[in-house]
Amino acid sequence: MTSWCSSARASGSTSAPSSMRHPPPRSPVKAVTAPARASPDRARRCWSGRPNYDYRYLCTDLSQRLWCPSLITIRARSLVRFSQLSRHSGEEFIYVLRGPIEVHTEHYAPARLNEGDALYIDSTMAHASLAIGDTDALVINVCYSPSAGHLQNLVDLARAAALSADIEAVDAPPREAGRPPWLNRSPK
Repeated sequence: MTSWCSSARASGSTSAPSSMRHPPPRSPVKAVTAPARASPDRARRCWSGRPNYDYRYLCTDLSQRLWCPSLITIRARSLVRFSQLSRHSGEEFIYVLRGPIEVHTEHYAPARLNEGDALYIDSTMAHASLAIGDTDALVINVCYSPSAGHLQNLVDLARAAALSADIEAVDAPPREAGRPPWLNRSPK
C-alpha cells in the first residue's frame, strides 16, 4: 500500500500536501443531555379546541431546539372557517398520514396531497390546510425556525387563536386508555 510518506520519498518531495499541513478548523461540539426521544404519553399536547386543527407536539424534552415535530389532525374543510391564515417564522414540512388534504398558500395555487405525499413550504407565507373528503386528515408536521423557543411560540399561537375564539386551550394530561383526547381537558 502506498502512503503519502512513501510517495513523497520516491518523488523527492519534503513537504506534506496543504490539506495535511492546514486541516480545516473544527467547530465545537455542543453536548446534549436531554433525551433525544420522548415517549408518546410524555409528548406535549396542545389542543386549541377549534374546529380547524388539533395539535400534538412531539418530543418536547429538548429545549432550545430549532425543529418542532407535531401530529396535526385537520378538521377544516373550507377556508371560510379561518379568520386568517397561519403565518410564522421558518419553514414547514407536511407529510400526510391520513388524507387527502389541500394546502392553500398566499402565493401559490392550492396543492392537493394524498396519503404518503409531502410538501415543504416557507412558513412566513400565509398558509392553511384543509381535509378533503368525509373524514378528518392526519399529518406529521415539522416546523423549523432559526429562533430559539420556536416550540413555545407555536404553542402560544395556538392558545392565542383559541382565546380569540373564546375557546379553551390546554396542555392535556396523558391520555387515559379508551378515552378520546377531548375528554381529558382540564376544567376551566
